[in-house]
Formats: sequence, structure tokens, C-alpha cells
Amino acid sequence: MSNEERSSTNINGDFLHFQLLIDGLLRLGYSQISRGEFFTLCKKEYEGNYEQLSILQEFEESYIPEKALYWYTRHSFIYRILNKALRVQNINVLFLFQFFIRDLYQQLEKLQREQDQTSIRVYRGQLMSKQELDVLQQSKGRLISMNSFLSTSLCRQKSLSFISSEHDDLCRVLFEIDVDPRSSYGAKPFANISSQSKFVNEQEILFMIATVFRLVDIHQENKITVIQMKLCNGNYDHDMELLLEHMQKESEAYDECLSLGHILHNAGMYDKAEQFYNRMLNELPNDHPKIASLWGSIGLVKRAKGQLEISFQWFNRSFKKYEQMGDRQGLARCLQNLANIHQTKGEFDQAINKYNQALKIFQELPGDQNTWVAKCFHN
Repeated sequence: MSNEERSSTNINGDFLHFQLLIDGLLRLGYSQISRGEFFTLCKKEYEGNYEQLSILQEFEESYIPEKALYWYTRHSFIYRILNKALRVQNINVLFLFQFFIRDLYQQLEKLQREQDQTSIRVYRGQLMSKQELDVLQQSKGRLISMNSFLSTSLCRQKSLSFISSEHDDLCRVLFEIDVDPRSSYGAKPFANISSQSKFVNEQEILFMIATVFRLVDIHQENKITVIQMKLCNGNYDHDMELLLEHMQKESEAYDECLSLGHILHNAGMYDKAEQFYNRMLNELPNDHPKIASLWGSIGLVKRAKGQLEISFQWFNRSFKKYEQMGDRQGLARCLQNLANIHQTKGEFDQAINKYNQALKIFQELPGDQNTWVAKCFHN
């Protein structure tokens, strides 16, 4: 743990998209191109810093997934760049770090399975701005989602040592977190990483990004604000759970290589979604089975940004590819999207014609097409 790790939290409904963002990153496949860009980014970030460049070279030559936690706890270039990207949700950088985030997730999962499943209380001492503390004080009884890996200790005194000095512009905060592994089914993984850490004597418990806690109480002790929380399992507030389940099903309907873009789109992050899709354009060949879906996804982003003519071109390109592939469901979806563009532009005859074509295809397809048929009738 270190004081430079400032808390970054999303309160209640805001954390849903972040949950899906992390899930989307974990679903992405391995990319040799992205791995190369990762090293290019790190070298550029630390140009002239020979100490960090030497560590980067060591990482490039010797890194294996089983050493992810070791590298994270070194607090070197990878730790700093990753945590900065998580704080500001820099999608481009997070995409490049996807392999490392997934390796950390899998190593935490493995350690958690191997460790004793008894209840524990862990601690984290950190400095926090008055504004951020005010937000937390208004959130008693509510859910908190951490936007970074959360480093904690089994030792209360060690955590207090991080906040031993007073600061005029920052508040001293001690998190006390109760964890019952037996009732945390469905929660993001966490584990005692002492055996894997560069600092083996720290009794460190590390929680995965986007772990959800409930804020139980906040009170003062000896000029320190104590924030009591407990780990939540995968079952959140009923309405929030239903919404998250719906959003997960929607994103999972897309291929793993496109689901992250769909999540960003649904969150209203159109520029970031477009950046992601453009990155995938550079990685997928034109004969890739998901290229038509990718082109259609770019069309959806362009439509959301009001760029109707460009959107129409992408939908039309996607339509021709689906036609070439013989994918009738893809054809029907493209026809719906093309019809929607006509409708938005006031070209109602063309819109009705394409909606009818889409409806005819959906009615001929096997399986449950009720949702798509309903959309045709609705429009």
C-alpha cells in the first residue's frame, strides 16, 4: 500500500458500467499487436528514465502470467501506468494492459481457491481529499465500487503507519473491511498475496478491480476517520441486480471481441467506443467472421453521434458482407438500422420498405425472434 493510491469510487448506479467495463476487458482475447503497443507505450512514458527502462526490459524478457502479482507489487512502471489509467478510465491504455489485468484476475482466483476460507478483518490507511470524504459520508448503507485494485493489510497498526502524519489539505482515513469468504460467492476475487508479492512480510490482501463493498459506518477516532465496510457478494440491491443482469446479457450477446465496445456505447462513451472499434478494425482481417458485426457497430456509434450519412455507409457495408456470408439474421438487423436512418431523415417510404424486408426475414428465421420482430412493428 502507499499514500499515492487515492481512493476512486463509484457510488451506487454509477458503478454498473464500470463492472461491465472490467468484465468486457477480461473477455477480450490475446492480441500480439496490443502486446507490442503496450511495450511501445511504456518505453515512451519512461523515455530517459534508465532505471524504469531497465525494469521494462526485464519484464519484456521474463514476464509470465504466474508472476503478475509479483510485477504489480514492485510498484514500478506497470503499477503506476495501470493505476493512473484505472483512475481516469483511459480505455486505450486499459486495452493495452488487458493481458496483465486478466493475469492478475486469474492469479487472485487461483490463490483464493487455495487459501483458508475463514472470516477476516482487513485495513487500509490512506489520505483522502475533503470532497471525496464528503461523498462517502453521504453514502452510508450504500454500495461502493473501487475503481482500482484495493491493497489492504491484516495488520491494523501497519495500516495506521501510512497515515501517521497530519496534512493540512488531506484527511486521514482508515478503512476497516470485514470479509466472510463463505458468504462472498459471486464477488470479485481477493487473496492474501504475501507468497507472491515482492514484499513478503506485508500481510497484504489484494482485492480485484471493481470489487463491491457496502459502507456500514463512518466515525472519528483520534482525529482519524474510520470507514467500516463489508465485502458484498454478487447479489446487490434487487433493482440494481436486475439492471446489471440485463446489461450483462446484452453485452454477452456480442462476440467477446466486440462486447467492450458495446458496453462503452451503452454508457454513452461514444468517442471511446469508436476508438475501441477502430482499434479492432486494425486487428481483424476483412475475412474475419465478426467483421460485418464490427462494421455495423461502428455504424451504430456514428448514428448515436448524429453522423447519419457516415452511419448509413457503415450499415450498407455491413449489409453487403452479411449478404456475402449468407447470414440472414445479420441482414435483417442491418435492414433495421438502414431503415432507422431513413426514418430519422424523414425518408418514410424507404424506411417502411426496409422495415418490411427485415420483418419478412425475421419471421422466416427459426428460433425466438420476437424481440426483433417487435422492434420492426414498433418503428
